[in-house]
Amino acid sequence: MTGINHTVTGVVIGSAIGSPLVALPIAFASHFILDLLPHWGDARVPHASRTFKTIIIVDTVVTTLFLVAVLIAKPKHWLTMIVAGLIAMSPDLMWLPNFIRTIRKRTVRSYNKLMHFHENMQIERPWGIFVEAVWLLIFMPICIMALR
Repeated sequence: MTGINHTVTGVVIGSAIGSPLVALPIAFASHFILDLLPHWGDARVPHASRTFKTIIIVDTVVTTLFLVAVLIAKPKHWLTMIVAGLIAMSPDLMWLPNFIRTIRKRTVRSYNKLMHFHENMQIERPWGIFVEAVWLLIFMPICIMALR
């Protein structure tokens, strides 16, 4: 799943639950549950390509702007919402060091057990973008209502 979908899901969890002790572990677990759904991924798009880099940059900017909107709106449980959003997206940060190595044309490091677990649960398909779009169309209005 894209970062924005993980983050929006975490924000909804933080808003609905409110308690950080309950919301944050659920937000973390939501990452892996979402990765079990078919989502965007295309082996024909190399990670060092301009297309992939553009997708990552756009996703990061949109995710950041979304979290800034939560910060500005400061709804009830706003801090839990932001932290839950970040925690829900955080497992994908494990790919960042190898992504940077790929861009710099350096040797990527071997995956550890968590990375293998995370990689093996992914259901990435080019058509998964439609699943992601539907997910965002469902959860974004819920987030907007929570910001009021």
